[in-house]
Amino acid sequence: MRKYLALVLSVLFILCFSAAAYAVHETEAPDEAVVAKGPTKITLGGKILVRGWLFDDVSGVNGRNVVPDGDAGSTSFYTTNVNLMVDAKVSDNLRGMIELETASGGSANSGLFIWGDSARGYDSKPNADILIRQAWIQYTGSGLLGIPSGVKIGHMPISLGEKQFLNNERFGDDAIVVWVDPMKELHILAGTVKLNEGNIAESFDDLNGYVLLATYMWDKDNTVGINGLWAHSDGNCPSTDATVNVDELNFYNVGLHANGKIVGLTYGAEVDFQFGEVDDHVDFGDVDPRGWAAFLKLGYNLDIVNLRGSFAYGS
Repeated sequence: MRKYLALVLSVLFILCFSAAAYAVHETEAPDEAVVAKGPTKITLGGKILVRGWLFDDVSGVNGRNVVPDGDAGSTSFYTTNVNLMVDAKVSDNLRGMIELETASGGSANSGLFIWGDSARGYDSKPNADILIRQAWIQYTGSGLLGIPSGVKIGHMPISLGEKQFLNNERFGDDAIVVWVDPMKELHILAGTVKLNEGNIAESFDDLNGYVLLATYMWDKDNTVGINGLWAHSDGNCPSTDATVNVDELNFYNVGLHANGKIVGLTYGAEVDFQFGEVDDHVDFGDVDPRGWAAFLKLGYNLDIVNLRGSFAYGS
């Protein structure tokens, strides 16, 4: 019995020593990230965000808000978000990222847990799950095409232009994107994005996005660009219901955007044009959607005060 006990204690001692050795800080500077020694650089990070909420004369605080509602009274509660991140730079060209975040009750569109949720009682863990917010691998280099290029695969934040038409940065999408930089100022990107996936054995309930983006820096402070998204489905218009409801859906958005700073004035602008075809919708028949939208934001920093304003208008 003593031999087995000694063996177990020895193994535990080795494991503890290995864990401590793995967590050694590369530098003693207190304000730098924790990394692992060796050719692979692993950076650990994260955040904890605690907030208190007070709603008065607002009904439906979980999303279906009615403002004002004089009969709603007051509601208050606390929430917490927790993010844990591992950023691994395996070599000068290869990088991987994993970010975990809390979620409320397993929801894929929630990043928080509410204090005291689901009547869990005292002396209990929060009603929260840990889900993946980011998980991707990225390779960059110039060997294949002779110019700077890269490919990124996995689950990642996705947005286009000034983020008016497509902005899925909060929780991200599964995507494959490739890019090239033919010159220092020009960046060209193409990719495919899984915008909606229902039954993985069926294709009718998928909504696939195909994106193109090109930006040009005409000086160090200003960038202009063009972006496009083609959303395609072979049987479902997801904004109506989750069944086979169309023969085919093809929807396009083309945007022109710019951002930067001129004489201390910061700006961002975008104009988008939408068009496409929805074939034989079960309720509406053939539909040819059309639309446009414009957006402008301005800002000026007066040292202690930052003045900002924005305007948006759409068809």
